[in-house]
Amino acid sequence: AKRPPNPPAAPTIERVEIKKLSRKPDLRPGDEFPQKVVDFEVPPPREGSIYKKSEAVEIARRYPKGSALRRTCIEAMLHRGYVPNSLKSVYRLLQRYEKGLPIIDNAWGRTGCPPLLSDDEVDAIIERLKQGVGRIYCQADVEQILVNAVREKMAKQGRDPEGVTIRFSRTSVRNYCTMFKSKLSSVYWAE
Repeated sequence: AKRPPNPPAAPTIERVEIKKLSRKPDLRPGDEFPQKVVDFEVPPPREGSIYKKSEAVEIARRYPKGSALRRTCIEAMLHRGYVPNSLKSVYRLLQRYEKGLPIIDNAWGRTGCPPLLSDDEVDAIIERLKQGVGRIYCQADVEQILVNAVREKMAKQGRDPEGVTIRFSRTSVRNYCTMFKSKLSSVYWAE
């Protein structure tokens, strides 16, 4: 008895693992930044403690469109607290500029709660720290500086700061640490 021939073997399909392309996260002030960003030199703001929108665009435009240098430059601005927004917001401003649309130097849009202290109040704290002989040893010191500043602000507004518990999120304290570090030399930091 003849056996029927075996059916042809099914072709083998090799499984190939597909890797998803990972997008770089949209960094914001206070985030952890790579060392190349920390070391990247950007000029300080001409007025105050943050860039005007047109100033941020002017500095970022020094580097070729789509280049890693342009991104690193913008990340350095964020790291130092010179741009109080996100990477995307600066790229959107650059797109507006490239389309020939005007860059209006109004306040940067901020998400979330309003800042605890205004730019002028932060500058006043920095000046006081520069005149004093104290040093900042840790985030708890920065938090205490913030608590004192908010109590002082409440007293100026005619509100009694005594008995009021003032707390800050770790993110807020970390953001102010980054801002203070960008404005003070290492002489004031004991790490």
